[in-house]
Amino acid sequence: MIRQIIAAAACASLLTAAAMAQDETYRLPPQDIVDIVDAPAAPWTTFSPERRHLLLIHREDLPPVAELARPMERLAGMRLDAATNGRHGPRAAIGLSVIDVTTGEERAIELPDDVGLSNFDWSPDGRYAAFVVTHDDTLSLWVADVARARAREVIAEGVNAVFDPVSWMPDSETLLVNTVPADRGPMPERPAVPTGPVIHVAGGYEAPVRTYQDLLEDAHDAALFAWMAESQLVLVDARRGRPRPVGEPDFIYSADPAPGGEMILVGAMQEPFSYDVNWARFADRTYVIDLEGEEIAEIARQPIADNVPIGGVISGRRSIDWQSSHPGRVVWAEALDGGDPRVETDERDSVWMLEAPFDGEPIEVARFEDRYYGTQFTSEGELGFAVEYDRDTRV
Repeated sequence: MIRQIIAAAACASLLTAAAMAQDETYRLPPQDIVDIVDAPAAPWTTFSPERRHLLLIHREDLPPVAELARPMERLAGMRLDAATNGRHGPRAAIGLSVIDVTTGEERAIELPDDVGLSNFDWSPDGRYAAFVVTHDDTLSLWVADVARARAREVIAEGVNAVFDPVSWMPDSETLLVNTVPADRGPMPERPAVPTGPVIHVAGGYEAPVRTYQDLLEDAHDAALFAWMAESQLVLVDARRGRPRPVGEPDFIYSADPAPGGEMILVGAMQEPFSYDVNWARFADRTYVIDLEGEEIAEIARQPIADNVPIGGVISGRRSIDWQSSHPGRVVWAEALDGGDPRVETDERDSVWMLEAPFDGEPIEVARFEDRYYGTQFTSEGELGFAVEYDRDTRV
């Protein structure tokens, strides 16, 4: 009898422990502590170009654990979310409001609940602000009319945010957007059995070895990165929607409208992708297309940049951009020292320009004693503010 009582008590104790284990959840501290930790963070702010409105981007410092737990693809030096076709990471912005600088009045911009906001971009005239909305596994494009404090969706799904997805055309009425190609097919699945070895080819030249995170490791990684990175450019009316494809899909990492609004400067990676460097050093091509997608000219073509000296730059044309004071003038830099900072020289970089339709001879604009890091041009005339950097003195 005593043994039966002891056995029954032991069983009851085990059942109670199991029930307690099942009921155990995360515990919250006292409410005073919760209120301190959950206090709203100060919003990010951005002025409209004409300084009439201040956009407040309201932040979420402590995103849900579900955001952190989303599957991550580590590809080509990036951490990506294959479900959304964008960058992996918890949402940071969750709401918008706008302040009229003249009156000081603040108005909230109504948006769907439980969304993340990213990739904000003002229209050149300051009337609109475009941004990407993440909701579950969907990336959509929205445009806010800041004077009215209202926002509307212009592309419901399929925005490709692996790279910067949105640019305004100079007319402030049209957006240039990277989207997922309509016919790209299903996501590549990793084979249960490898189809072959991972082969690294030595080119027979000396190259520095850097340590990069999250590189491509095999053919499946390369196929998955290609599946995510391939973009179709579209032009879309900021008020009416109606996206119109421009050109053919490509591995586009940049697409910049010309100041005149008649051309687009495209930077695109080229296959095969490297397993030794990140996406920024993949072979690439820079070219200009018109608004119908026809290629006007190729500006530069670069091989895989796996032999760039530490602290150096690629040889050939780099830092390619439009000159903002001209409707169709491209400006770029070229290294005079082979891109190697160890070379002793009085001049390291030269800057060149070429006018549309890009079939003439480039004109050298300037030479720099130190490494050239770009120019901020004024909107009219030829004046610009250039930056150069001395690697030895850090000036």
